[in-house]
Amino acid sequence: MRSLKVLTLLCLFSLFVVYEQTAPPARTELTVAAGLKRQTKEAYDALEIYSLNYREKLRQELKESALLFDQEIQALAIKISAAARDAQDQFAEALEDWRGRKEVLQAKLQDVKAICVAAWEATKKEVGKRIQGIRQQDDPSSPANS
Repeated sequence: MRSLKVLTLLCLFSLFVVYEQTAPPARTELTVAAGLKRQTKEAYDALEIYSLNYREKLRQELKESALLFDQEIQALAIKISAAARDAQDQFAEALEDWRGRKEVLQAKLQDVKAICVAAWEATKKEVGKRIQGIRQQDDPSSPANS
């Protein structure tokens, strides 16, 4: 707004200088005042038209900037939602992979448990036989010692 005021004053000054240079010397003060008044009004009218046009230009630029800003926000929202979907997909894949591994490990654990139980039972049986064999060797009344 300040620049518009300065521009107005410069226009008025330039009109005055041009008028002084081109005005015939025989004019009366009333004629000069009327001419200055008319030229001043024309300068104000021109300035008003310029300011309206400039204001409209600024409004249009603001609308375009706001539209671009909205488009950028929408693009970022789309990117964010895509990234969230990708993260969910990766998490689901990893979770499914872990579940598969868990099932394999559960099966292996059951196999190991079964082998351990069978080995323990076989070991108990063998230890029992050996203890029985040792008892029979130590027992003088046993038929194996006679």
